[in-house]
Amino acid sequence: MIRAFVGLPLPDACAEALGVVQDRLSAGRDVPRDNLHLTLAFLGAQPESVLEDLHGLLERVTAPPMTLRFSGYEMFGGTKPRLLAALVALNPALQALRAKVRRAAYSVGIDLPRERFRPHVTLTRFAGLLTSGEERRVRSVMEGAVLVPDWPVEQMVLYRSVLNPSGARYDALADYPLAPGAPAF
Repeated sequence: MIRAFVGLPLPDACAEALGVVQDRLSAGRDVPRDNLHLTLAFLGAQPESVLEDLHGLLERVTAPPMTLRFSGYEMFGGTKPRLLAALVALNPALQALRAKVRRAAYSVGIDLPRERFRPHVTLTRFAGLLTSGEERRVRSVMEGAVLVPDWPVEQMVLYRSVLNPSGARYDALADYPLAPGAPAF
C-alpha cells in the first residue's frame, strides 16, 4: 500500500516567501519547504495497481496553466488550532482541475470524502494546544505583511507520502504538465 495524494508543487519564490512566515512563528512544527504544496485530492493508502490505473487517467487530464494568488492566512481547527495555512484564492480553473482529478480517482475505485474545497498550503502543524503567548505570536505573524508572489501553476504531481517520526516526506511519483490551450472546464 502506498499513501498518496495529487497536488500542486510550489515554485521556489513562493516557498521562500512562505518560509519567511514560518521563520517568524516559533510555534509548532514547520512543513519543510520542499514539501509545501496544495492538495487537490488526498488518496489515502492505495495498492500500487490502483495508483498505476490512476496514473493512466491523470496522463489524459487536460487543463490549462493557471496563476494562483495567496489571500491570507488561517489557523484550522477552531478553538484548538491544529495547523496554520496560507490560503489560496479559489478560481474556476483550480476548481475544474480538482474536479477532474477527483473524477479520475473515483473512476479507479478510490473513495474520496466529500468535503468543501478550501485551497491552502499547510505551513505549520501544532501538536497540542497553543499557549496564549504562542497563539498571540501566530496571530501577529498572520497579520504581518509578507508578500507572496502569484503562483504560476504549470503541472500537477502524484506524490507518495512516507511518514516518519520527524514528519512526512513527499516523493513525486509522476508529474503531469498542464497544456496551454487545454479547456479549463
